[in-house]
Amino acid sequence: MNGKILWANLCLLFSSSYSVHNYVDGRNHFAKEPIALYGINLLFCAIAFAVLIKLALENEGKASKLRESIRNTNKEYFSIVLYLLGVVLSFFSQ
Repeated sequence: MNGKILWANLCLLFSSSYSVHNYVDGRNHFAKEPIALYGINLLFCAIAFAVLIKLALENEGKASKLRESIRNTNKEYFSIVLYLLGVVLSFFSQ
C-alpha cells in the first residue's frame, strides 16, 4: 500500500458515491444533458478503477497473487471506450 493507491481508491470512492445522487430520474424525462452527465460520471468511475488496478499491480510485483487473479485487464479499457461512446451518443438520441 502506498499513497498513490490510497489516492486512486479515494477517487474511485468519490466518483462512485457521486453517481448515486446524479441518477437520471423521471422529472427530467430523459433529457440529453443529465444522461450525458451520468455517463461522464460512469466514465470517471471506470477510469479511476483502471488506474487503481494498474497501481496495485505495479505495487505488488510480477510474482504476486494479485497479478495471478487479474490476468487480463482488457475489460476495464473496453468499458472506458464504451462509456465514452455512450456519452457521445447520448447527444444524438431522441
